[in-house]
Amino acid sequence: MGLELVMRKELTFRLDLYAYLVNYKHPLNLVALRTQSYRFTIGTALDSLGVPSGRVRFVDGSSYELSLKFSLDNYRLCTMVDEQEARNTGDEYRHATKLSVLLCPGLPALAEEYLDSDFQFGGEDQVSILSAVCANEFSLRGLMIMYVAGPV
Repeated sequence: MGLELVMRKELTFRLDLYAYLVNYKHPLNLVALRTQSYRFTIGTALDSLGVPSGRVRFVDGSSYELSLKFSLDNYRLCTMVDEQEARNTGDEYRHATKLSVLLCPGLPALAEEYLDSDFQFGGEDQVSILSAVCANEFSLRGLMIMYVAGPV
């Protein structure tokens, strides 16, 4: 009941492509299996809390991240963030040896835009990513997104 009172829109969970890029050691088919597992686990947990399934949306990032428009927006964001700033967004980025990992910090910011989000919830380990996006004042809609970070 408490969650129902707070929810004005829907809860959206973004899955797949980001996980593949940041965890390049795992093949895409394993990421797909994890995606199915997360859908089931999160869906079951929310259902047990009484969150109506019609208010929950699971989105594969690849459903929009592989589009031409997204690619152009991602390239635009890449011109705004310097390499060191991307590396400073977290340990997994700071010590990256693969280029794919350095593309990841901007993806949550673009996801907000493409999924029409009002706020983003993430772990404390993502605060630097969100700060970098705010520092570059990147927003396609011209709106400020609220960020909520919890302990990891």
